[in-house]
Amino acid sequence: MRNFNLKQRFFIVLIIVAIVPSMIFAYTGYTTTKALIIENEQEKIKQVTTEISNQMNLFFKDVNEDLEHIQTHIESEFSFKVAATRADYNELLHHELRAFFEHSLSQYISGNDEIDIIRILSLEGEELIRIDNADGKINIVGIDELQDKSDRYYFEEISEIAADEIYISQLDLNRENGQVEMPYNPVMRFGAPIIVGGEKKFYLIMNIMVDTTLRETQSTLEVQGFEDISVVDSNGYFIISADESKLWGAAHDLDTGSNIKNDMPEFGEGILSAKGTNYELESNNLLVWSPLTFSHINDRTCTLVMKLPEEKYLSPLKSYNEIFIYEFLSIIVLIYFISRGFTSYLTKPIVQLQEAVAEVGKGNFDVSIDVDSSSEFQSLSYDIKKMALELDSVYQDLERRVNERTKELETAKRKMEIVANTDRLTGLFNRNYFTHYITDEFDHVVGKALIFVIDVDKFKSINDTYGHNVGDKVLIEVAKILQKSTRESDFVVRYGGDEFLIVLPGCGEEFTIEYRERLISYVEAWNQEQTLIEHKLVLSIGCALHTSKRHILDVINEADKKMYEEKVARRENETNDE
Repeated sequence: MRNFNLKQRFFIVLIIVAIVPSMIFAYTGYTTTKALIIENEQEKIKQVTTEISNQMNLFFKDVNEDLEHIQTHIESEFSFKVAATRADYNELLHHELRAFFEHSLSQYISGNDEIDIIRILSLEGEELIRIDNADGKINIVGIDELQDKSDRYYFEEISEIAADEIYISQLDLNRENGQVEMPYNPVMRFGAPIIVGGEKKFYLIMNIMVDTTLRETQSTLEVQGFEDISVVDSNGYFIISADESKLWGAAHDLDTGSNIKNDMPEFGEGILSAKGTNYELESNNLLVWSPLTFSHINDRTCTLVMKLPEEKYLSPLKSYNEIFIYEFLSIIVLIYFISRGFTSYLTKPIVQLQEAVAEVGKGNFDVSIDVDSSSEFQSLSYDIKKMALELDSVYQDLERRVNERTKELETAKRKMEIVANTDRLTGLFNRNYFTHYITDEFDHVVGKALIFVIDVDKFKSINDTYGHNVGDKVLIEVAKILQKSTRESDFVVRYGGDEFLIVLPGCGEEFTIEYRERLISYVEAWNQEQTLIEHKLVLSIGCALHTSKRHILDVINEADKKMYEEKVARRENETNDE
């Protein structure tokens, strides 16, 4: 073994004393920063899952309201006709009320893109009325094409519910004539019994398309930077996946057997039984799963599963490592040269003593010993403090980066809220915003107000005649007219399809005629200058007064009814003129 002299041993000790604390300090900083990044990523995931749950719950709430509205409409018409004519229910539906329901349901489905099919079934499961919505094209199915649905699972299940219950099916792929519809059309069926005279007479069933909602959910996650996203139902079957071959593996769908339990056997059971957000490190990935609960469909759940690559969610540490390595190597070089000089300085008195002893041993007692040790450790102390200050600077820079990332996420969230509340075509508030507004703030903030429901007459004819591009331009022009005719304090909302809603806060019934005339004058002025369509643009207008004693939805329904009455009256006048 090599023997080190005093100067070498002292030099080695100084190097070790300088390097070891630096390594411990660096390791502690690295692990603390990594934990902070993971904690921020977890909080981001919680916010996103909460946002998705809220969006889906709002969607299902709207569907439930649509179902109740149609159910009430059908039951009211039946009750009125039966009381007036004493006719049989089936006879009324096959003759006098068929055309009426086909027309009114077609009008309703045309303003609700999420509704795929509306059916009225007999108590035996036979289709009596069916309205299809094929990409916005409404089709009233002929009597000869109606199907027997008595063998469908959803008919068996709706037959067992009580008169005051609402039926909600599982999410699965729609089938027509026993075959899975192509392209795949994931739907949920919302249904309710039609009660007349206290007895079940028919069943109302709506097929609700959820493909758009699922794609929006996937897009929301991708915008936030998440990758390898999956959503599984309560049985573990994939309803969202980047790998399309995994989708819809249940026996009642494609029957491929693809399931989260097979795909991730180590975590599958835990994923399906989770009560909150969970995190696991899997190889170099952060595996995250979180249940999504939907209160408006009987608290049913599905589970969001994501894999986050380590190089993505720990990317801020890369800069930290690069800066630290550069600073650390610089400090090591500095310590090396300082230690060499410092060692020479500290060992100089001992060397002088050794030389003096050697001289004495030679018999030379006249020796000079000059030792000054008043500042031997100042240089080493200075270098250690310098290293600590540089590491502290690295930490501050990393904290600034994390704060900038957090601000970027908050900005992205605000932008998503604006997109979620704005109609993309017209730039007006959309129904999602208005539903949230009337639920949380309307009665407290607005009080008395005039509510106008406005519909573009013969809009389907415009689309059919000039194409959907012109139809969209007409909707944009109508939106501009409505904004021009209102004040800054008023609300203009695209309520659905070609239907708009206007709220004039603080206005009583005496302003009804004034606003109506102003709006009509703007429409007439536009008609004189426009070149989009060959006939005049006509709006059907309904108005009702909201007060603190009335619920806003009741007011909207009244205005909608008046609008419809005006539309019907105008059509009858046009028919008489012909």
